Amino acid sequence: MKKLNKYIFNNISVWSIIFANLIPLLGVFFFDWKIYILIFIYWGELVIVSFYKIIESYKVDIYQKPNQKFTIGGWIISILVLSIFYGVPLIIYLFFIIAIFGPGKFMMTQEHLTPIPFKESFIPLISFFISHGISYKFNYINKEEFKKEDVNKKLGNLFKRFLPMHIAVFFAALLGIYFGQPKYALIIFVLIKTAFDLKAHIKEHRFLYKTSV
Repeated sequence: MKKLNKYIFNNISVWSIIFANLIPLLGVFFFDWKIYILIFIYWGELVIVSFYKIIESYKVDIYQKPNQKFTIGGWIISILVLSIFYGVPLIIYLFFIIAIFGPGKFMMTQEHLTPIPFKESFIPLISFFISHGISYKFNYINKEEFKKEDVNKKLGNLFKRFLPMHIAVFFAALLGIYFGQPKYALIIFVLIKTAFDLKAHIKEHRFLYKTSV
């Protein structure tokens, strides 16, 4: 337990996740962000994580197959396959989010919002991109996490980690809308997502670092 606590408080990737999740919280406090903006930001985070998962897959593949020659054509085909694998569910999820939570849906009051709130989500998504980049560099590269990863299980890790979190986020969003999206409910909503995010992150890296955590 002491080693786990030391890992949590001394791990820069943990703190970067906390910092990135604070930005939506500030949006709720100071800019009156509603459920739809928050849900869209969290969807965008999934896109960012998918990007890093593709990079990680190549790192594992290269490490486990050092004698295999990788051609440009092979790289392109692999990128397309992985993009479809991750992209199709994400696109379906986005349309679902717009249909359920978008402007004008479920008595949303922010009619001035466009279907895709790029302006509001830009800074939070940049922070999530940096946060997951820090995790990639600190855990995956510096601590050589790629040497311990099973490439055959990697493709499903994204859904295994984020699906439970987004199911919880989805139902929490519905409850928030049901109660009229008061600020306290939106704060709880963000805190629930942050807690799920931290728990999943620690669990993922605790499994890979049994000897050091």
